[in-house]
Amino acid sequence: LIRKLPAVETLGSVTVICSDKTGTLTENRMTVVALDVADHEIDLTEDLRGDSVLYNRQPPEKAVSSIALLLIGGALCNDARLIEEKEGQFHTIGDPTEGALVVAAAKLGFWKSSLDGTFPRASEVPFDSDRKRMTTVHELKEYDPTLLVGVNVSGKSYLAFTKGSVDGLLEVASHVFVNGEI
Repeated sequence: LIRKLPAVETLGSVTVICSDKTGTLTENRMTVVALDVADHEIDLTEDLRGDSVLYNRQPPEKAVSSIALLLIGGALCNDARLIEEKEGQFHTIGDPTEGALVVAAAKLGFWKSSLDGTFPRASEVPFDSDRKRMTTVHELKEYDPTLLVGVNVSGKSYLAFTKGSVDGLLEVASHVFVNGEI
């Protein structure tokens, strides 16, 4: 929408518009709208109601393991935070892409603040443009085994999550997790 006529005249002479991936020309917010992994898909647009988002306070009792693992990994391999301003209204602090991942996890009951306590970060390799990925390593002290349904971590002390560009991830991936099996 343009409120002043001189703005239209100026816009008429523009040949290039530059914008970053945060959606500056749209809502200035990034949003995860769908999760699709290992033959399981969730449409998150159903949870949107205007500017508010419906959040679950608890993780689902029977989460599909691949979706749960995706959401947990996305929230833990992340430096953004979700802050509650008042009852039911939240905003993110940090990188917009990471904020979108934290919000997606919270929509399905996987709260970063709770996950950080359950899986404390022991180490990290920050994102850089050469690797095109970020990796965090988390301690497996005491956690609810239902959070990692289908993931065999018995006898392990640490769990690592990596997020990044598809080409950056594919160059180091050797296996796929489908239906609780590697």
